[in-house]
Amino acid sequence: MVSDRLQRILTQLREDNSLKTWSVIVTLFGDSIAPRGGAVAASSVQEVMAALGIGSGAVRTALSRLCKDGWMERTRRGRSSYYRLSASGLQEFAAAATTIYRPPARPSDNTEEMVIIATHPDHKLDSHLRAQVVPLPGIGLYLAQAALVKTASLANGEHLVARLEKTSLPDWVRQYLMPEKMADRYRALTEMIDQLADTDIASPLEALAIRTLLIHEWRRLRLRHPVANLSVAHTQTPDSLCHQRVADFYHDLNDAAEKWLDTEAKGPNGSLPVSDIVINSRFR
Repeated sequence: MVSDRLQRILTQLREDNSLKTWSVIVTLFGDSIAPRGGAVAASSVQEVMAALGIGSGAVRTALSRLCKDGWMERTRRGRSSYYRLSASGLQEFAAAATTIYRPPARPSDNTEEMVIIATHPDHKLDSHLRAQVVPLPGIGLYLAQAALVKTASLANGEHLVARLEKTSLPDWVRQYLMPEKMADRYRALTEMIDQLADTDIASPLEALAIRTLLIHEWRRLRLRHPVANLSVAHTQTPDSLCHQRVADFYHDLNDAAEKWLDTEAKGPNGSLPVSDIVINSRFR
C-alpha cells in the first residue's frame, strides 16, 4: 500500500518520465543488495517495487532486459529465480558510488583554495592532471582544487595559475558550474525529500522503498552534474543544501530499511547475509 503523499510524488516522477523501472532496480541492487551477498529472489524485488507502485509485470520485463543487456545475471533454484548485478554492473555502480555517497560540504570547506589554470598554447596539461581538473569555457582554461594539483610544477610548465578561495570564484565560473536548470533540479529534489520526511513511514518495507527512490533520484541528478566531485559548493548553495538533506534522510531511513532486508528479503540460501559495509558510513 503506497501512502497518498508518496503516490503523488511517484505520479509526478512518471509524468516527468524519470521513474524507469530498470533504473530503479539497478539502484536497489547497488544500494541495498550488493552489500548483502549480491543475490536476491525475484519475489523480494517485486515486493520493494510494489511499494513504489510498480507492478510485477513491469519488474519481470525490466529484469529480463537487464540480463539481456549484461547488467544482471539470473540463477534458478527450484521454482525460484535469483538475480544479482553482473561483474560489469557492479563495476558501474561502484564507480558511481564515490560520487553518490560523497559526504556533504562542511562549513570549514568554504575557505578551501581553488586554482584556475590557463595553459600555455604549446604545452598541454599532463594526462594525470586531466582527471583532477574541470574544463572551463575558453581555450585551455581549467578549474581544480588546489590540494589536488602541484601549482609550482604547473607554473614551471609555463602555465598561468591563479589561486583563490572557493568563496571568491568569479560569478561566470559559478554560473558555468551550476546552471540555473541544474540548481532547479536540486531544489526540486530537496522539496521532494521535505515532503517525504513529513510523512509517517508505514513499515520497514516502505522505508526501504523510499530509500531506494531517494538514492535513485540522487544518483540520476548527481551523475548528470559533471563537476559533482569537484566540491566547489558552499554549504548554502542548492546542490550543497540538497546533498545534506539526502544524507540526513538516508540515515533516518536506514534502521527500518535494514530491518526489512534482515527479516524479509530472500537470498539463495535463505535470509540475506549481514551487510559487508557499515551502511551509516555512507555520506560520512
